[in-house]
Amino acid sequence: IKRIENAIFYGGRFVEAVYRGFGKSTISELTAVWAACYGHKRFIPIIGANQTRASDNLDSIKGMFESELLLADFPEICYPIHCLEGINQRAHGQLYHGKPTYIEWSADYLVLPMIEGSEAAGSVILACGITSSKVRGMKKRRGDGVQLRPDFVIIDDPQDEESAASPQQITKRLNIIRKAIIRSAGHTTGMSVVMPCTVIQKDDLVDQLLDPKKNPAWQGERIPFVQKWSAAHENKWLVEYARLRNTYNPDDPDDQLRARAEATAYYAANREEMDNGCVVSWEYCYAKDEGELSAIQHAYNALIDDGEEVFASEFQNSPLTPPEEEG
Repeated sequence: IKRIENAIFYGGRFVEAVYRGFGKSTISELTAVWAACYGHKRFIPIIGANQTRASDNLDSIKGMFESELLLADFPEICYPIHCLEGINQRAHGQLYHGKPTYIEWSADYLVLPMIEGSEAAGSVILACGITSSKVRGMKKRRGDGVQLRPDFVIIDDPQDEESAASPQQITKRLNIIRKAIIRSAGHTTGMSVVMPCTVIQKDDLVDQLLDPKKNPAWQGERIPFVQKWSAAHENKWLVEYARLRNTYNPDDPDDQLRARAEATAYYAANREEMDNGCVVSWEYCYAKDEGELSAIQHAYNALIDDGEEVFASEFQNSPLTPPEEEG
């Protein structure tokens, strides 16, 4: 979040690789709302891997502006939105003290109401997929005649499983970022870019942007779920705990639950030793409804259940090199 704030206030390009489920899309959406409400930025495109994902981002943002909580803090922004009552057509011709608010509330973008004294007056939030034709030449002429170009872009997870596996798609999307998105501000206005994302496989789009040798203009941070493994990694977690968790009768539908409960009991009895030395980046990330006691146990369960290859990619943002590429 501090990196995002720095990008907004001072410019720059930041790529933040975080594991799935961390809430990076929610952070992106809240960033757009915060930057617009306080007038830090005027034109904020949120660009997703495709139009559907980008539209989902915009729907979430609309929900925030329609909330009673935000209304209490920013009535000059949210009250005109509440007056629409979800009917987009009411935006046309909306007046405040006899003057048009120029509010726009469409499926692809929104223009915040122009109320005198509002820091957010006329700010634009746009949603589009990275391969959409809308990405090139992004600009918006508001109802008052002022034309805006992007000054802060959020590129939220710009790849999916299919595009991450295609060298052609990787090259295409990198070119779109470098040419269409970054240059959309023109030459006389600074551009801030933040990319919350996940590495899907080695040398994909995100993996390349995280490489300072290939892309020195981008500051990158790769956030793993496990920052340091337990001192009991080998002798307890991957031996006795794994044995207890995986030893059950597959013909008995209840026996796996028994095995997992025994493994958890073993962890509870030896927790101090098994937690020793282990550092995770999110201590509250674990499934209480499945009986897990900590984020450390959650990490080891995923490692034991799904294997090192899946864990390296989905939890650590460091996919393993495929065997055929090694050496």
